[in-house]
Amino acid sequence: MTSLARILIVDDEPAILSALRRGVSIHNIHADVCVDSTTAEELLRTAVANNAPYDLVLSDYGLGGGHTGRDVLKAA
Repeated sequence: MTSLARILIVDDEPAILSALRRGVSIHNIHADVCVDSTTAEELLRTAVANNAPYDLVLSDYGLGGGHTGRDVLKAA
């Protein structure tokens, strides 16, 4: 079965990432997850380079290390 959408979820809390991934997967939505802005930015750049951008980026605002969800979205 093909996914309806492809999203990126960014949060520094593994339990939240797991819950969100499970929540979207029951609706046939593929979710990549990561715990930091550096990895998120790499995933975003790779997705665009492969002509397969994410349909949605869902990010926590406070990501630790002085980075924010806003930083992630700027990279998108």
